[in-house]
Amino acid sequence: MRYYYTVGEKRFTNFYVAHDHAHRTNCHVDYKLEDKSIKAYESVQIENIKNTDIQQVYKDKLKHLRQTYPKLRLHYSGGMDSHTILALAEQEGIEFDQIINEGISVNSDPYVDEEMLPGREYCKKYGVKFVIVKPSMEAYEKFADPYWYEKWQTDPGIDFRTTYWGVFLPRMEPMLNITGTSKPWIYVDKGQNYYYVITDRATRRHMGFEQCSFFEDAIFPEVAVKQALVVKEWLETYRPEFRGLWTMGKFQSDDEKKSYLDATGREPALSRLLFTQEQGKKTPNLLSIKTKRAMQELRDIGRGDVVKNYMDSIDAMKKKYGHMEHCLTINEQGLCHAKLKFGAVFKITNTNLKQVSDTIVKI
Repeated sequence: MRYYYTVGEKRFTNFYVAHDHAHRTNCHVDYKLEDKSIKAYESVQIENIKNTDIQQVYKDKLKHLRQTYPKLRLHYSGGMDSHTILALAEQEGIEFDQIINEGISVNSDPYVDEEMLPGREYCKKYGVKFVIVKPSMEAYEKFADPYWYEKWQTDPGIDFRTTYWGVFLPRMEPMLNITGTSKPWIYVDKGQNYYYVITDRATRRHMGFEQCSFFEDAIFPEVAVKQALVVKEWLETYRPEFRGLWTMGKFQSDDEKKSYLDATGREPALSRLLFTQEQGKKTPNLLSIKTKRAMQELRDIGRGDVVKNYMDSIDAMKKKYGHMEHCLTINEQGLCHAKLKFGAVFKITNTNLKQVSDTIVKI
């Protein structure tokens, strides 16, 4: 599947180029799932999957992917999502044609790459099928152009680390790129109606490439629907008073988080660090431990200019795009984030998912 941003009749894979065009033409940047995807989600009958073990649904999707696509590439960090995909594939005897791990250190420093080490150790058994893609100075040199993010396909979330798809994927053999996006976002309104919210968070980094966002997309949509159901049931049991948008990171204890991960069928984390996600996902990218270590490594090897060029490019980004509607959020500390776009919102009914207006979600 391929995804795009649309501005009028034109399609874009780059978030910033789309917003630049929209600004110049007085139009709006949109991101909507195709009708066939909407119909795929709505076609899943809850009665058929509500009593099926969630991991079995995952295994069924893995079988479908292996039977349908000629070659499969798993993007593997060792985190609970991607490791669940790999572990369940192993249980079913399903092989990936390639497994890639995106590094943090340009010099493969284990201190900088600390979060990646458990997954790499686990995947040693795959030999040449397991490929580590580390940041390159070639990619870092792109930061000398203050508008580099308009020219390369990258995560609009303003990632410093340069193992983005636009650099290394075009040089690799074409395959279906499988990623383990995080858990479903569920919105609960004041009347305690539950909605499954799909945004571009899962696909924005991978625009323009054949991709499978394993836990969310409409390829074998039973996975996405089953996840939405179990999270709804989990909220009804453990957080019946919750209203608003439920995402990861709202847990009151490790035990509560573990119960949530068990409900969503995740395999145990390979390390405590991967369970807590404290090096990355809990903070804005620019302030994360992984980013700070990557920046310090460059300073230590005499390439502080790369860090300066990057920071200058972020200033240029804020100056050019900060005033554009629905593009960036800039907080009091000057940190900016690319705003998410609604792909679709579905009400979770007793029989199936039913698409509703995005305006129902008040966030």
